[in-house]
Amino acid sequence: MTDDRCSVGFRVFTRVERPAPDVLALFRSLETTNLADAMHGMHVLDGGIRPLILPQSRIVGPALTCSISPGNGFMIRKAIEIAQAGDVLVVNGFGNLQRAVVGGNVLISMAAKGIVALVLDGVVRDLDEARRVGLAVYARGSVPRAGTNPQGRGEVNVPIACGGVAVLPGDVVVADEDGVVVVPRADAAAVAAHAARVQQQKGSAADFDQRWAAARAGHTPPSIDPLLREQGCAIL
Repeated sequence: MTDDRCSVGFRVFTRVERPAPDVLALFRSLETTNLADAMHGMHVLDGGIRPLILPQSRIVGPALTCSISPGNGFMIRKAIEIAQAGDVLVVNGFGNLQRAVVGGNVLISMAAKGIVALVLDGVVRDLDEARRVGLAVYARGSVPRAGTNPQGRGEVNVPIACGGVAVLPGDVVVADEDGVVVVPRADAAAVAAHAARVQQQKGSAADFDQRWAAARAGHTPPSIDPLLREQGCAIL
């Protein structure tokens, strides 16, 4: 007899083409805000996916993707098994807020494997344990209720949606206290170069003291009145 079952929706792809280390290094000093500006506001996860542990330093890593049955984190365990140190685990939990698809034991396993962050379109629990092992967690929140039975389906290392953004395995994930951006792997070097120019023009946390001192000294930006008048605004 032949097995005629369809595996779509229940598959694991074990190989990921990750960005080169020198490409990832380009993003270490780039803030998510300037990356968002460099990509015209695209590829930014919605504001409901936030850092749950603060303060949070910047996270940079290649995406290891996982899509799960809503409310069931069974396939996340397989994603952890094939992860490499430095990966960011990005999970499509379909925005389910009723059940935590990962808890303390799974979070500990992520950190022990070297995963630097979990980005989840869903909720977690046992945040204190994630804090204690140093794992960054970006999600829609936390809830004490555990997931459903451990027989959920899903896929690992396939294109997914997370926070309204398409994420492919190997895309560059950058996350800080402002949120999460995902840079398509094929465009990573070009986006990093453009974002660096944007950051130099607009400023960053590194030059905050200088910009704050200038503002207090009365060095304000030029008036926008000419631009307003050009567009027909009446200033009365």
